[in-house]
Amino acid sequence: MDPISILTLTGTCVKLVSSFAGVVMQVDSIVKAYRDVPRDIVLLRSQVSTTKTSLDKLRRLLESNHPCFQGEMDMETLEISLDACGIVVSDIQVHVTAVSQEVSGFRRKAWKRIQHLWDADAMKENERRLGLQLQSLSVLLTVCSLESEGQR
Repeated sequence: MDPISILTLTGTCVKLVSSFAGVVMQVDSIVKAYRDVPRDIVLLRSQVSTTKTSLDKLRRLLESNHPCFQGEMDMETLEISLDACGIVVSDIQVHVTAVSQEVSGFRRKAWKRIQHLWDADAMKENERRLGLQLQSLSVLLTVCSLESEGQR
């Protein structure tokens, strides 16, 4: 064999080993994600529950004409923000309910985990959206709180 053939063969072997290592790393990542699905579902369920409770309490305060909502607060903007948060929470809750239904049999349980992994990007996007909505709501409530304190 001439030196160029040996270099070509060596380069090809290095590429194959590198590609194989990449595949092994991706499989490892998928296996870890598959194992973490129950934890992810618990965290999502907790986030949905806490956020939903907070939004419900805030909406009840708003509807009861609580003194903190008097003054120059734009009630329509607050209601829109609460509704937007509710939409995202509802989307997450639908997913959590679907993937956490009790099923029997290994295949069905595995399918529920795969379903969660399949929807992982959409759930991350929903979590991002919810975070942004809650930040906006928090800023609005802070500004309104400062306005109402300034009027006193």
